[in-house]
Amino acid sequence: MIHTDIHNVENPSGKPTDLQVAIHVGQRLLDSDNVLSLQEALRLLLRALGAEPDAASAVDEPPAVEAIPVGSGCGVPAAVCIEGYSPRDGLAHGSLDHTVYACAGHTADARADWLSGYTTYTCTGTPEGRRCGERFDYTTLGGGQ
Repeated sequence: MIHTDIHNVENPSGKPTDLQVAIHVGQRLLDSDNVLSLQEALRLLLRALGAEPDAASAVDEPPAVEAIPVGSGCGVPAAVCIEGYSPRDGLAHGSLDHTVYACAGHTADARADWLSGYTTYTCTGTPEGRRCGERFDYTTLGGGQ
């Protein structure tokens, strides 16, 4: 691990340099899986080294993405929430085990394939902020998304 001592002979003011800040941020984000945080850390490092790209050319830019796929879904905003139940104590809707979110085009897939083997129930209302293919597994501690 690289240590960045901001109080040294080369930096008597104690104010961290851009490179020291970039190294500090990079060290904190080594185990991160947050892409935006990692991009920001890389941007800080490139700026500190004076190596920022001038401007992204059209060739370098990825194509526009309407939605990012999630699991078996397409990633567009979900239109429905569907719950999957296991039988328990003689009831078909005995144990809520899974919840999946689907767009209108994937509702049938969600009921037939994603929740195959479960008794399904479609919730009323539009699931705010959810994407097609997102799911929650109630059988695992923490949801197992």
